[in-house]
Amino acid sequence: MTRISKPYLPIALMACFAAACSPKTTQEAKTCSPDSESLIASIEAGGIATINGLAISTGYCSIYVTQWRAQDTERKAEIIRYVFTGGSWEPAGPIYPDARYQDYQPTFSAGEEELLFTSTRPIADGQAPSRQNIWISERQSGDKWGEPYLVQGLEGQGWDGHARLLDDGSIFFASDRAGGAGMVDLYQATRENGGWRIENMDVLNSGVSESDFYIPPDGSYIIFTRYDPQTDDLDLYMSEYAEAQWSPPKPITVVNTRDWQLSPVVTPDGKYLIYMDGRDGGLRTAAMSEIRAD
Repeated sequence: MTRISKPYLPIALMACFAAACSPKTTQEAKTCSPDSESLIASIEAGGIATINGLAISTGYCSIYVTQWRAQDTERKAEIIRYVFTGGSWEPAGPIYPDARYQDYQPTFSAGEEELLFTSTRPIADGQAPSRQNIWISERQSGDKWGEPYLVQGLEGQGWDGHARLLDDGSIFFASDRAGGAGMVDLYQATRENGGWRIENMDVLNSGVSESDFYIPPDGSYIIFTRYDPQTDDLDLYMSEYAEAQWSPPKPITVVNTRDWQLSPVVTPDGKYLIYMDGRDGGLRTAAMSEIRAD
């Protein structure tokens, strides 16, 4: 299959930023979960599972998660779509069933017309699978996605992932590329002179590892993981963006435990944090009002 490589983000996406557009009414199934509380109830009942990454549509109609490919002895990950039907969330199959590559960590763009994800797909046709890079798919119709293409200009510098596209067209991502403060750092890539200006988010980073994160489209705050290999602690931290600077990150003590906390995402209405707790991949939830008051 021929892959599409595009040097720039889709023109339609940039137009969406300018128009502050909302998701199209035709993009999701007509049957939707009524609200975030219903979604949280399903998660707490164990109805949704992921091994890394969770993308929630604004109308609570579809959820994209990462799971191991069925009957794959090499343990490759794939992105699975869940739909709300008959009063519960049910898996509706992978969006890309190609078992040669590992696809995971799905996130929506503004307007939910693009899906960003991390993949080991080869950078160029005929090459071996890559370590890990950031890819984009454009929505075709409903929950059908086009052929994914590489985000050119960011690739090949190391292990890149957990990408999120902000309203201003910049991309936040995690990487172990050379020159960082620790094992894995958080970065922001901003369009400049036809390429990317890549900035290490040094206020957020430390001498250990920062990776999984959630940041809303307006970039007003960030929740991320920090892993310390000396103590084997993997906890969630939060920082707010105000007056053109990030606040010093603080641990989210209301959710952090001796088990691992990772893969954070906030519901589209901003009410709840969803994250993986423990080493078994179980999903947990917490009210954002409680987190902000901590």
